[in-house]
Amino acid sequence: MFQEIDGQGNNPPPRLPELLRRAQRDQAERMEQIAAKAGFGRQAYRDWLALEADLDSLCAEAMDALAGWHASEPGLLATAQAWAVELRGMAWLAAVDLRAIGEAPSPPPPLLEKWRRFLAVASGSQRAGEALGAIALHSRLFSGVTDTALAAWLALPFARPASHYLTRRRQPEAAAVQAARDRLLDAYASAALAAGAQRAAVWALDAFAATRSQPRG
Repeated sequence: MFQEIDGQGNNPPPRLPELLRRAQRDQAERMEQIAAKAGFGRQAYRDWLALEADLDSLCAEAMDALAGWHASEPGLLATAQAWAVELRGMAWLAAVDLRAIGEAPSPPPPLLEKWRRFLAVASGSQRAGEALGAIALHSRLFSGVTDTALAAWLALPFARPASHYLTRRRQPEAAAVQAARDRLLDAYASAALAAGAQRAAVWALDAFAATRSQPRG
């Protein structure tokens, strides 16, 4: 339904797997820098967790909308629905960690509203592939090369009692889950997936900019 002919040329645009690898490298580098320097403390970690919980919830809602496009395709429908369930589980784990830290997070940054508007519009329209590309990058961002950075974050004193979310994000997709999700991704144009993934990659780094300036606590 959503397939289209991608642009041809000597320099074809990057596709989702390439964008994901780049984003993972950028994410790992940024996380390692943050863990090694002052300026990222309890408050900033709490704010980052709160943003992640909200993003997971928004992605789950968008995945529900995406599932609706596949009502006549039981396999893809089940994959989308299961993906939404996992995202809500991620949001729940982040909320558990927030309660462990205590105190209220700062007001959400404007970045959250950008995600909200984009996912709400794209997931229910012919731009659904962009929404799925963004969700896929968000879901798969913390794997592979980011593992060392995640371990460094988990070692931070204020993160140790609130580590459920990061621990879960370190776990790679099971082979069967990855294969099923790849089949869902294959139902969409690669250009659309890449456009959404690129947007999510930029916003993932912006999320650190919104929280990392807090003093260590």
